[in-house]
Amino acid sequence: MKPVNNVFVIALMVFVFSLTRLLPHPVNFTPILALGLFSGYALGEFKKSWWPVVAAMVFTDLFLGFHSTSLVVYLAVGLMPLLSSFLKGSKWFAVKSIAVSFLASSLFFLVTNFGVWALTSLYSKSFQGLIDCYVAGLLFYNNTLTSTTLYFFSFVAVYKLLQIQIIKLPIKS
Repeated sequence: MKPVNNVFVIALMVFVFSLTRLLPHPVNFTPILALGLFSGYALGEFKKSWWPVVAAMVFTDLFLGFHSTSLVVYLAVGLMPLLSSFLKGSKWFAVKSIAVSFLASSLFFLVTNFGVWALTSLYSKSFQGLIDCYVAGLLFYNNTLTSTTLYFFSFVAVYKLLQIQIIKLPIKS
């Protein structure tokens, strides 16, 4: 595997992510989770693949602003490359990708909404307050799941096209 080429592709995806986050878009319809999954898919090792997604978030937050749950969001997106380990092997790749997109979106939903409940004063610090927080977060879950799935398939498609057509990138199976 040629890491320079993979780094090029990840850098391209970080650039795309940054644009989609800085330009107007539907709420929670960004490629951040897909970038995390793709980073793990393309770079393999977690120690190499967690930083592009966190760096992209921190970079765009320099323009958009930080908030009380930023660290929780960074933790959640930083875990996404770990989920890519379920994609090893080419058998059932499409089905596995949909399942991993669902898992990634669900993990992000659970972690970040827990962070909102625990670190802000928006909800009472009770079991009912936690439930209320998760119920309110459901409004955004569909966009998260849809964007993660669509962007991840798009990133993999671009990666495979680049491998075949232009740069001859190695595909990780």
